Amino acid sequence: MTAKLSLRLLSVCCVFSMLVSTCALAITRKADHAGHQHSLAPTTVEPSEALPDDLPRDMRNPDPSDGSMLVDNSDPCETYSGCGECNQDPRCGWCAANAKCMVGGPEGPKLAKCAAWSKEFCEAESCATYKSCMGCLADPYCGWCPGEGEDEEGTCMEGSGGGPTDGTCDASWAHSPVRKGTNYKTASVLDATHKAYLREVCESPTKKIGYAKPPPDNSVPPSAKVPEILSIVPKFGPNFGSTLVTITGRWYGFMPNNQTVFVGDRPCTSTTWRSESVLECVTPPAKNTLIDQQQQEQLMVENNMLFSKITNGEDTTFSYRPMKIKSVSPMHGPTEGGTILTITGENFGYKDHSPEVFVGKYPCMGVQWMSPTTIQCATAPGVGDDNEVTIYASGATYPLP
Repeated sequence: MTAKLSLRLLSVCCVFSMLVSTCALAITRKADHAGHQHSLAPTTVEPSEALPDDLPRDMRNPDPSDGSMLVDNSDPCETYSGCGECNQDPRCGWCAANAKCMVGGPEGPKLAKCAAWSKEFCEAESCATYKSCMGCLADPYCGWCPGEGEDEEGTCMEGSGGGPTDGTCDASWAHSPVRKGTNYKTASVLDATHKAYLREVCESPTKKIGYAKPPPDNSVPPSAKVPEILSIVPKFGPNFGSTLVTITGRWYGFMPNNQTVFVGDRPCTSTTWRSESVLECVTPPAKNTLIDQQQQEQLMVENNMLFSKITNGEDTTFSYRPMKIKSVSPMHGPTEGGTILTITGENFGYKDHSPEVFVGKYPCMGVQWMSPTTIQCATAPGVGDDNEVTIYASGATYPLP
C-alpha cells in the first residue's frame, strides 16, 4: 500500500513540475507505516528497482549528463555585475537604482520596475568602460577611435562630432549620432531602433555613411515664382473704366504685398489680393474714351518686382467697349417735367458709376444706374421738340445715335 501511494505521488509531482516549469526535479521516497507521511527534497533520485520500467526516462533520471531535459528559469542577466557587461547582452538592461542587471527592453525591465533604467549604454559610467564600437556609439557623450592595426582594439573616448575631448584620434573618429543631453530613456529607444545604422557605421572603414544630402544653404533665399494669369472675368467693360475684374492664376504671393495689375501699360485704379491665386482690380479708363470702337489691352500681374508673361491670348485680354444708347422710352412728355425715362443700351458699366443724363440742355433728375444695359431718370421742366438724350460718364459723352 505504501509503495503504490509513493508511486502515485511521484507521478503527480513530476507532471505538476513539468507544467509550471520549475527547477530540476527532485523526489525522495520516504514512507512511514504509522503515519503514511511523504516528503520532497531537492536531491537527485537514485536508481531504484522499485520504479516501473514504463516510467519516462527523464522522470527516472533527471540528470542533465544523460541528455534528459531540465527546465531552467534562472535570470540570464543576474550574473552580470556591472552596467558595461550587462548592456553588452541584448537581453539585458541595467537598473542603477538597485545596481542590478535585469531582463528588459528600451522601455524598462520585464519582470520588475526600475526608477533609473538604462539600456544599450551606461549613463553614469565613463566612456572608457565600453569595449565595443556599437556600445560606445550608443552613449550620446562618447565616440569611438579605432585601433591603428587590425589586431589592435579601439578605444571609446568622451567627445563630440569634432573629435575626442581629451586626446587625439585620426580621421576615422565616429561619434554617437544621438544628441548630447538626450535623456537616457529616449536615447535607449533611439539606440535600439537604429541598431542597424550603428552597426554599419562601426563596420565602415571611414566610420561615416553619407545617407542624407547636406542641408540647403539658407543664406540664399529661394527664387520666387513668376506670376501667371490663367483667366479673367469679365473680359470686357465700358471705355470709362470702373470695371471690377477678377484675375485667376497662380504665384500671386502668400499675403498682400502691394501686388499690382496692369491694363496695358497703366495700373488698375485699385488692386486687391484675395489669395495666392486670385486678384481683383478696378480698370482705369481706356486710353481714348472718345473712340467709338472696341479697344483691347493685355493684363499683366506684378508681384515682388516679378511680372507675368504677356501671351496675347484671349485668357489675358481685356476689351474696352464704347457705351451705346439704343432706345429711350417714352419719347415725349409734358413740359412741367417729371417723366420717367428708361434708357437702354450697352456697356453702362457693372456698377453705379454716377452717370449724368441730359435731355437737350436740361439735366435729368434722380439718375439711377439699374444694370449694364439700363439707366433711369426723371425729366426736368422744359419745352421744345427733338431734344437729344446724352449720357456723361467719367468725362466722356455718349449721345443717342
